[in-house]
Amino acid sequence: MRLIEVGRVLLLGVGALVGLGLVADATNYTLSPADPRTGRQRGCFTVADELLGLSQPAGVTRMGEGLLGGVLLLAPFVMGRLRHLERRSSRHAPGVAGR
Repeated sequence: MRLIEVGRVLLLGVGALVGLGLVADATNYTLSPADPRTGRQRGCFTVADELLGLSQPAGVTRMGEGLLGGVLLLAPFVMGRLRHLERRSSRHAPGVAGR
């Protein structure tokens, strides 16, 4: 394997792990207690909600986090399939070797 291919595999693998974490966080509904000092209400916060500093959970961030996680999780499979189709089409393409 060339260095570029190793880097691509590692990048897709790390992306898939991050995607799995995002999907797991988007589907986890752990109830967080209220914090009157910061004004944060009781609710099921995601990592994105906490990073944005929201005072109450938002459904849009949960949906966006799940969608991004799904894309990152499926990217290695899609890239592998596209690479397979590219190799197959280049093998079966009519060449100029017969001239």
